[in-house]
Amino acid sequence: EDIGKFPDSNLATAMERIPGVTVSRATTGNTFGGIGGVSSSTGNATQVTVRGFGPTFNETLYDGRQVPTSTGNRGFDFGSVGADFVGQLDVLKTPDSALSSGAIGATINIKYPKPFDSPGLRLSGSASGSRSDGASTTPNASVLFSDTFADDRFGILADWAYADNKT
Repeated sequence: EDIGKFPDSNLATAMERIPGVTVSRATTGNTFGGIGGVSSSTGNATQVTVRGFGPTFNETLYDGRQVPTSTGNRGFDFGSVGADFVGQLDVLKTPDSALSSGAIGATINIKYPKPFDSPGLRLSGSASGSRSDGASTTPNASVLFSDTFADDRFGILADWAYADNKT
């Protein structure tokens, strides 16, 4: 439940703090010293490995529903999800008959906050910046707004996040 309270910009880097979970970094097609096929890491965490099983062996759910991916397999890009906007994250490392079958590594359930989790007006935000050698400082910011109306029978929640990394 504290996953969004870590000072991480995306969900993949926040999940790296969970025991048994490692992340893989995004790579570019750059070559070094004329050696073809050698890729360099951009440093951005993207996918997770659980108990030694890679991203294609994990199943990712949003609020209990299967997440479609554009990769043609189960690999999910956790770097595209802001850590500030996750209410709770369940990493189930053992099989459970109540869940869909097939996740050898883990079943990862991302639970988003709901306006009724904390009724009333709620406004939170964060801001930070990052700087790389030879690049300008880039801002990172997020804002979450939530409110309930009509004696807590109607609610609205909106989140905005901005992150820009220059390498």
